[in-house]
Amino acid sequence: MGKCLIIGVLYFGLASLAGSSQSVQTPVLHIKADEITAKVSPVFSGMMTEEINHSYDGGLYAELIQNRVFKDNATKPAHWSLVQEGGATASMVLDDTNGLNESLGTSLRVEAGSVFPGGRAGVANDGYWGIPVKPKTVYHASFYAKAAAGFGGAVKVSLESTNGAVVFVSATVTHLSGDWQNIPLR
Repeated sequence: MGKCLIIGVLYFGLASLAGSSQSVQTPVLHIKADEITAKVSPVFSGMMTEEINHSYDGGLYAELIQNRVFKDNATKPAHWSLVQEGGATASMVLDDTNGLNESLGTSLRVEAGSVFPGGRAGVANDGYWGIPVKPKTVYHASFYAKAAAGFGGAVKVSLESTNGAVVFVSATVTHLSGDWQNIPLR
């Protein structure tokens, strides 16, 4: 078995009551159009939004990593791809035995079989139609990671061009332990 790194990512979301044991009553709406029950300001206006083409994910929420909690597909890590350069070998798989917590039970297990000088092995995320790089913009990243037994290497995180020829910014994380660690990069 090669050297292994396990990645899990934290997010905030809404809990659903679907499948709960609570009884659900059918709501009833009574409209009395002939009654005035309250005055509404004439300057009050409404707004409607529609989720089209990731207008929330990757848009309003300003997320740059697509499928950051590995839940888009139950069998494969959608929007993640292997990076194997310079003769390096690697594999990745969704792992439901090493989750960050009960709510985030799936992680991405990355194994580097061999990496030679000048080569690299890892994973990349395709973002939402790429990841925009803008001048004079501060990017913040964070992720959760832990090392499997025997992993003693460093992890390099970078924002780079699609072909990897240009690295816009990078950071190296050392000393991963066997416990989940929150890794903030600023």
